[in-house]
Amino acid sequence: MKLLYQDNHGFRFEKDRRKLDFQPHLHGAVEVYYFLEGSSVVQCGTQKYALGAGDLFIAFPNQIHGYEQSKDVRGYIMILQVNTWLKPYYKLLTEKLPTVPYLNKGSFEHTGIPQLLEMAWQDKKTVSREVLQGYFSVIFGKILSLLPMQEASNDSIRDILLYIHEHYKTPISRKEIAHAAGYTESYLSHLFSATMRTALPDYINALRIEDAKDLLSGTDLTVSQITDSLGFGSIRNFNRNFLKFVGMSPRQYRLRK
Repeated sequence: MKLLYQDNHGFRFEKDRRKLDFQPHLHGAVEVYYFLEGSSVVQCGTQKYALGAGDLFIAFPNQIHGYEQSKDVRGYIMILQVNTWLKPYYKLLTEKLPTVPYLNKGSFEHTGIPQLLEMAWQDKKTVSREVLQGYFSVIFGKILSLLPMQEASNDSIRDILLYIHEHYKTPISRKEIAHAAGYTESYLSHLFSATMRTALPDYINALRIEDAKDLLSGTDLTVSQITDSLGFGSIRNFNRNFLKFVGMSPRQYRLRK
């Protein structure tokens, strides 16, 4: 299972990504995928869209999105923190949402967006941050000018995910989350699994395990200390979930080369 809440600092700008499938997730950055080849079913919120070569998908900050059924995908992926890389568009990107989260093939080629993406990619390693930021500002300005916008409305699943992200390092319970969301426990479980394609406990434990991997690799904290810091409750529970998600024990993971 991939990390379902991504907290990306700075930016990511990659090309030729062929393994695009990701379960639904959200993060505080804006994400764009421009398909050069192949196809994918893209989820945004509760809707799904079949996109392919020449299409461009965009997810606004803290908007649930995911990719599935990807076939021979090649393209550009951009994940940018709005407050550092796209300051001129901060208000729009945090207060609005696109009516549809994509641009179809041919609807934006006259704007030069594909050419700008290629130029930015070619210059990525040689130009200054300011120049790269200029590229991003122009590219996103052109993209946003073509997207019909609407006011961002309340999103129950998004709010639930943000609540989980703030509390997953504590022994958070389904009852606590349901109470915060104003739902019954059974309705919460149904809504979550239907939208996120995974069970609520698995989602929470996936977040914890990603943190545990970083702590095992980058610190000298004991397994007991990691267990306590991530809300697992017991070493047995931590070991069981680590084996489930990673395929090896915490000790084996720490000792791996």
